[in-house]
Amino acid sequence: YQRRVRTTKGMNVIRLPFKWERLQPSLGSAFDSTYSNALSAAVTGITSRGAYVILDPHNYARYGGTVIGNGVDVSKYTDFWVSLANIYKTNPKVIFGLMNEPNTMSTTLWASNAQAAINAIRNTAKANNLILVPGNAWTGAHSWSQTWYDPVSNAVGMLAVTDPGNNFAFELHQYFDSDYSGTNTGCVSASTCTSVLNDVTNWAKTNNLKLFLGEFAGSNDANCKTCITNVLSFMRTNSDVWIGWTWWAAGPQWGNYLFSLEPSGGTDSFAMDWLDDYFVSLQPPPPTVAVPTLSPTKAPTAAPTPPTTAPPCNALIVFDDDFRNGFTWDYSWATSKGIVASPVKSGTQAISAVLQSYTGLQFRCGSGNCISTSTYTGFSVWLNGGSGGGQILKLVVRKDDVEIGNATFITLSANTWVERKVVWSDLSLTTGNAINVIQVQDNGQGNSANTFYLDNLIVTCSASSNTPAPTPAPLTVAPTSAPANPPTVAPTRVPTTLAPLPPPVAGPSEPRSCASLAVGFSIQSSWGNKGEVGSGMTLQFSINSVAGQPLVTAAQLVLQGTLSGTTYNTWNINLVSGSTWNIPIPSSGLSSSTSLNFGLNVSPRQSLTWIINNISTTAGPCVDSNNNPSQFSLTT
Repeated sequence: YQRRVRTTKGMNVIRLPFKWERLQPSLGSAFDSTYSNALSAAVTGITSRGAYVILDPHNYARYGGTVIGNGVDVSKYTDFWVSLANIYKTNPKVIFGLMNEPNTMSTTLWASNAQAAINAIRNTAKANNLILVPGNAWTGAHSWSQTWYDPVSNAVGMLAVTDPGNNFAFELHQYFDSDYSGTNTGCVSASTCTSVLNDVTNWAKTNNLKLFLGEFAGSNDANCKTCITNVLSFMRTNSDVWIGWTWWAAGPQWGNYLFSLEPSGGTDSFAMDWLDDYFVSLQPPPPTVAVPTLSPTKAPTAAPTPPTTAPPCNALIVFDDDFRNGFTWDYSWATSKGIVASPVKSGTQAISAVLQSYTGLQFRCGSGNCISTSTYTGFSVWLNGGSGGGQILKLVVRKDDVEIGNATFITLSANTWVERKVVWSDLSLTTGNAINVIQVQDNGQGNSANTFYLDNLIVTCSASSNTPAPTPAPLTVAPTSAPANPPTVAPTRVPTTLAPLPPPVAGPSEPRSCASLAVGFSIQSSWGNKGEVGSGMTLQFSINSVAGQPLVTAAQLVLQGTLSGTTYNTWNINLVSGSTWNIPIPSSGLSSSTSLNFGLNVSPRQSLTWIINNISTTAGPCVDSNNNPSQFSLTT
C-alpha cells in the first residue's frame, strides 16, 4: 500500500497505534516476527522521510482486558517496553508513547506503572528517546485536577513521575463537544475551549513540565472552527509548556467519520484549512516510499491482524461466487438475504442481506469439527455497507449452536468494500478448538435497516506466504511552535479499530454513550425472519463491554407482552407484561472477557418484546447521542 507521508504540508510525525497482544502474543514472550517486521517497515518508511513516529500501544493500561498491576504483573509491562526500546533506541525519530488512555483504575497505580516503564527504558534498554506519559481517566485535560475517577487526581498523582533522561512530556486528550467525549457534533463556546486547558497549563508551568495534546478535534461548523483555532493559538502562545498537538483522526477506513482529516477525491478535509496556519516547515521531502502498515480491526478497541492465507496452502473457501466446501446458510435468520450480481468484490456474485434486531447470517458446514483452530489461523471476509452504510456487525464462531470464544466487530461505510481479517486470538481462541459456524450478526447499534454485501469469505490456513495486510498510513500534524529541545512533535492519530469513535475522556459525572456495548440476543432452534419463542425454545441474551470501554455494572430486563403464568426457576421470575428484573451482574462488572449469558424458556408461543435498559457502567449511566438512556430490544 503506497502512501506519501505528507511532510509537504508541514506535518512531521505519525502516531502509529498497535495492539500489545498482537506484537507480543503472550506476556513475556518474544515478539511475533510477522507483526514486528511489518511495524519496523512502517517505522523505517516514515522516519526515512524525515518525519517522527510515535509508537502507541493502544491498550488502555490493559493486556487482554486485565489491568497492569492488578492482574497483569508490572514486570511484564516493563519487559515489553525494554524489548520495544531495544529495537528502536538507535533511531532518534522514534518516540515512545507509554500507553493510550489509561482509565478506570487507581491514579497512583498508573503513575507507578508509568514510572516502572520509564525506568526500564532508561536504565535497562539504555534508550534516550522522547517519552509521552498519559494520565488516568482517559488523560482528559479538562479533568486533570478532578477526582471523580479516583481520590487522587492526575494533578497530584502524576507529579510522582520523573525521568532520569529528562526527556518526557505528559500527553493530554481533549474534545470540545458538550460533554468533552468526542462523540457529538458541535462545540462548547470558543472561550470555554481554551479555558478547559488553563488548569493543566498552569499546573505544568508551576511544576516546570511539558505537555502534549495527543487527541483533539471538532466537527465542521463555524463555532468549532473558532474553537479549534483558538486552542491552537493558545498552545502557540504557551509553547513554553505545550510542545505539540494531535488531530484525531485520519485514514480512509474512517469513511465519513465526523472528524476525519482524510482527503476525499483529491480534496482536503474541512479541518485541513483550520490547521494549515499552525504547521511547521520541513525540508523538501525525499521521493515517495512504500510504507507497509498494519491492518486495523474494530474499536474503539481490536487491532491489526496477521495476513490471511492463500489457496496454495489449502485455505477453506466458504463463499466465492457461490457456497463451497459443503458450507450453506440454511440456519441464517436474516431479515432478508440473497445472492446478487452487483456489487461484488471479485468474480460474478456476492451476498446481500438486511439484518435487524440482532438477526444474522450463519455460514455452516455439516460437521461440528470441520474447522480446526490448530489447522487454520482464522478467517477473512470482504464487506460493503451499500448505499446507506453505518451497519455495526458482530463476527463470532460457533460449534453447532454453542458460541465459542468472544466476538469482534466491524462498522461498515457506504459503498466501500473493506476486508476484515480475523485470527483466532481476536476471539480468545487457542489451538485445539473445533468449530463449524461463522456467524455475521447485527449488533443492534448501526443503521441495520440498510442492505449490506458480503463476498469472498475464506477460512485461512497456517502456511501463508502472504505479506502483511496494509492499512491506511496516517497523516501527521506538526508542533505549535519550533521545539526548543528536539524532538517535540505533534502526531495525528490513525484508527486501530473499525469503531468510528475514539474512546471519550468524559467520566462518571458526564454520562457516556454506550454505543460500544455488546448486547446480543439469539434464539435457539429458531426459524422465520425474527424467530419464534415457544415450547422447547430458548431465548438467550448476552451483555458485556467492548475491550477498553467502561465495565457494565448494572442493567434491567423488561418484558412487554401478554404472556403470564410461566416461571423461570433460576431467577424465580414470573413472565407478566411489564415485569422488570435486575440482571444479576457480578460486583466486579462485565468486561469484554466476562460476558453474562442467560436464557428464558417460554411456552406457549407468543409475541413478546424483550428490553435491556437502565444500563450503568463504571463510567456512569449509558445514554445515546441525544442524552437519553440507552436500551436494546428484540421482538419475538
